[in-house]
Amino acid sequence: MLDSRERLFLKAARSLIDLCKSINQIKQTHAHLITTAQISYPVIANKFLKNVALVSLTYAHKLFDKIPQRDLFIYNTMIKAHSMSNHSYRDSIAVFRSLIRDSSYFPNRYSFVFAFGACGNGLCVREGEHVFTHAVKVGLDGNVFVVNALIGMFGKWGHVDCNTPFFQYENFLNIYQSKQHKQIGYHI
Repeated sequence: MLDSRERLFLKAARSLIDLCKSINQIKQTHAHLITTAQISYPVIANKFLKNVALVSLTYAHKLFDKIPQRDLFIYNTMIKAHSMSNHSYRDSIAVFRSLIRDSSYFPNRYSFVFAFGACGNGLCVREGEHVFTHAVKVGLDGNVFVVNALIGMFGKWGHVDCNTPFFQYENFLNIYQSKQHKQIGYHI
């Protein structure tokens, strides 16, 4: 449990992080967080990385590479940040692979939504199929957020027809049919 002094320092650090709008402000804030040891608090480190990714994806990725014990939020932050950039969608997929290969965490629905977004933006069909395989492995292939992101990815590829293997996949058909029944129920 944090004492009142630590809570006050963390609140000040969060406020300082929110004010970062330029790379110079980010570097100054980063130095401050290191010298005061506030960067060691996961809440602060997560918030800082999230805000840095909005200003400088390159700097954010350098910070990400230096984090010794990344949590799932940190991975998802970087997957999302890279997926939103037109020129770094492959980095998003690389971070997703690192999450699977190098961490003790399983991807969650956010991980898959961001990874499918990257695959759709970059027209990365093979990578999208691999991400879907992992969604099946961890049991999130039936999650409504994951399925919607998957449909979005296929839409960006121009593959939204009944002949696409995914749309013949049993879980998708079950989800789709259950949604159809709910919609019919609402219209009656």
